[in-house]
Amino acid sequence: EAVEDQEAEGIEAEGGKRQKGLAVREKAAKRDVSAEFAHAPLVLHPYGGRLLKRLAQAHPSFASALYDVLAGSLKQWATTGGGRLLLTLLESEATAGAVFSELGGHADVIRASTAVGCRSLAEALAKRMASAQLAAQDARKQSRKRKAHK
Repeated sequence: EAVEDQEAEGIEAEGGKRQKGLAVREKAAKRDVSAEFAHAPLVLHPYGGRLLKRLAQAHPSFASALYDVLAGSLKQWATTGGGRLLLTLLESEATAGAVFSELGGHADVIRASTAVGCRSLAEALAKRMASAQLAAQDARKQSRKRKAHK
């Protein structure tokens, strides 16, 4: 009997922990996160931005269409919370060049921003700038070699 009582107490204690855990989860679920972003553009919405990112990764034509909508204000989107999505557009073959040409000169501003995804976007822009500079140097060397051979 003593063993059974101890086991029953253990189960009750474990059940109490479960109930507390459920209560915490229920309280978190009641917090309406979507209300915080109800009027935010889809690009800045936590779930909307992820959805757009996945679509852009899976379909280059979607990435191109999304870039067409966001073009001209990429810096604003990056510094207000759309950095991760813009990183995806920078990594997409369909939009990489256009995104880089618009954001390349703003890498320092993006790096200084504390908005979501800005640090990763700034790092990717810096890497792309470095590789573009190396490519330009190589092109100049090749041009000099051709001139020397003539």
